[in-house]
Amino acid sequence: MKYALDTDVAIDYLRGTPEIIKRLIEIPELFLTPATVAELYYGAYNSGKPEKGEADIDEFLENFYFLDMTPRSCKLFGKIKADQKQKGKTFGDFDVLIASTCITHNCVLITRNIRHYRDITGLSVESL
Repeated sequence: MKYALDTDVAIDYLRGTPEIIKRLIEIPELFLTPATVAELYYGAYNSGKPEKGEADIDEFLENFYFLDMTPRSCKLFGKIKADQKQKGKTFGDFDVLIASTCITHNCVLITRNIRHYRDITGLSVESL
């Protein structure tokens, strides 16, 4: 089974949150989506110490594998976003991109924000 980190879990990992690190060291191969990486860099550049944040993320990324955003995951993004809109629900685009990429790659998403993902059909989620 493949596991990918949601942005909130990646941030907690970067901050050294003990329960996050304890769980993640048990997983031999951890993945990130392009949307997660983009959100991490946004956070760094939007912080009071952008150079340090960028360097920390650069080093952090050396420990992960990356899921590609494919035409199939983009198609699924559109379907999920449209389905949710028709149901009167809205999710952030990055959350839907993360979910569609994980579904496409048959990857479990590890998150602390289960409410962001609970209504997305086909997504496997592990809550921390």
